[in-house]
Parts: sequence; structure tokens; C-alpha cells
Amino acid sequence: MRLTVVVFGPALAGLLLLGGCATYVNIPAQPGLWASSNPNDPTVQKIVIAALSEVLAPRQSGEPYRVRLADGSSDATYNYVIARLPKGARPAPFVADGELYSVAGVYVRARAGQVDIARPAAAEGRELVSVYLRYYLDGWHPYRVRPWRIPLGRAIEQAAPGRDIQPESQ
Repeated sequence: MRLTVVVFGPALAGLLLLGGCATYVNIPAQPGLWASSNPNDPTVQKIVIAALSEVLAPRQSGEPYRVRLADGSSDATYNYVIARLPKGARPAPFVADGELYSVAGVYVRARAGQVDIARPAAAEGRELVSVYLRYYLDGWHPYRVRPWRIPLGRAIEQAAPGRDIQPESQ
């Protein structure tokens, strides 16, 4: 009996911690890959909230801003994400005023992730920012934010698919 608890206890705990997680995500979907591309998955919602919150943290104005999530996001996903962002967030599909923050890509590899966000920029009009995150027991945490200093379209091409996600050992 004791051996069963010692051997199977940690294995069961590990399975419970991983249950329901999307550990391999590519948004937008890439043909030929078996990765999930569901923007309504709880893992995707949580990593997007953490990344958007990091990008929005320096914003002091308190003015309304718009958020566009990945294509295919449901109304329920918009409601869930918007409710957890800093004050002033509005869903972009339903309002026309305010600065626009768009989720351009989400990449998850086990406990490492990258979210690409197009945000307003003074000189360029819009710029891409890649937020790199790691998952710990209490959720997703950003550890690096990389603004791309090239045109938005080229930046999106070069950022995908999660090229800069760091392995866990780094």
C-alpha cells in the first residue's frame, strides 16, 4: 500500500496539474501542424490576459482602449478577457473609438509561451510587441517584452511561429 502511494501519488498529482492545459498552441493555425489553434481555450485566454496586462501596464491615461483578440474568439472569450484587463478595455469588434491593441499571434510550448500584440506607436503608427511568458503554479508570468523596430507586417512574419521562445533551462 505504501509503495503505491509513493509511486503513483506524484504521478497523479502531475496529471492533475496538467489536466485541461493546451500545451502546444499556434494561433494563427499553421497548416500541417497538430497544434491547437482554438482562441477560446482557457490556456490561451489566460496567457493573452497576462501578455496584454504587461503591454498595458505603462499606460496611464485611463482613457478607453480597444482590444481585438485572435480570429475565432467567441463573445464569451471577449467577456472573460476584457473583464480581467486594466480599466478602460473595450472589445474592438463592438466599438470604434480608442487605441487598438490586437493579438496577432499566440504560441505555447508546454510551460513557455509567446504572445504577439500590435499596439499603437507614436512614430510608426503601430508596432508589434512580442511578450515572452513562463507558466508557474500560479499562472502565466511575462519575463521579457520585445518591441520590433521594423514595419508591422514584416515583424509579424519574423515573430511567428514562436521563434524566440526560450527553453525552460534558460
